[in-house]
Amino acid sequence: MLLFLFFYIFLFFIAIAFIVGIVLIAVFVHKKNVENYKQTDYYQDTQREYSETFHNKGNYGEYMLYNYVQKYVSEGAKLIFNCYLPKDNGETTEVDMIMLHSSGIYVFESKNYSGWIFGSEYQNNWTQTFQGGRRGAIKEHFFNPVIQNKVHIKWIENILGEGKPIYSVIVFSERCTLQEINISSSDIYVVKRNELTRCIDDIKARKGLVLSDYLIQYYYDLLHPYSIVDKDTKDRHINKIKEREMNNIIADAQINAQIRAGDKDNLRCPRCGGKLVLRTAQRGAHAGNQFYGCSNYPNCKFVKNI
Repeated sequence: MLLFLFFYIFLFFIAIAFIVGIVLIAVFVHKKNVENYKQTDYYQDTQREYSETFHNKGNYGEYMLYNYVQKYVSEGAKLIFNCYLPKDNGETTEVDMIMLHSSGIYVFESKNYSGWIFGSEYQNNWTQTFQGGRRGAIKEHFFNPVIQNKVHIKWIENILGEGKPIYSVIVFSERCTLQEINISSSDIYVVKRNELTRCIDDIKARKGLVLSDYLIQYYYDLLHPYSIVDKDTKDRHINKIKEREMNNIIADAQINAQIRAGDKDNLRCPRCGGKLVLRTAQRGAHAGNQFYGCSNYPNCKFVKNI
């Protein structure tokens, strides 16, 4: 009996030693990962702590984007992260990442999404679809990233001047499926992260080398200061986005209330005050679906999906 007791005590201590060993290995690996992360250009430029990057879906998507394009640094490319560009109204617009390369200026918008993605260049909102359970597919809408990046490029050109070789690249996670994406402009690309380097290499092959080392450094010196901002600037930017989202929710609720009340003839655009007109989508993933569009289109592209 005593022998069995000693045997179980021995197994207990072996198990404890094994668990402690696993924990120590995990701590060592984590410490090494943090050290390696802090050697990257991404950390040097953003100063985001390891946990802030790897435990935030959006930040992690940007970091993964950096991992794919960092090879171009050896070709003389320069990267700028989280660039807060000033707008005429005193607000800022944040660019996820800019790459200045001999083949051109790449403006990246990172979308670390999963599911099926549907959208076209001129739609106000795109659709993210998940396979649901008994209730079928679950759909969520998000603002058109092509339009979002066009705004970024507008304010980049405000600093650098127009006519520059700029490419808008929308980068989605490998976990998603780009089910139906309709883009007509030749300088706009929508790809998954694992397709990104092939996309850039294709642009290099077709367009050739258009920026000298001098111009790359010159444009970098003009844009990089806008990525070095204080916490107040970042907070104001985030608060403005939250305010805009809240205004959109309130406006959407007001429009829904008018529709339920049967007052469909007096619907007004929450952006410009124009009259909302019932229309039917002719193309794309939403072909045949009805929506309310602003009568001031194309100057105002507000859309209220039904």
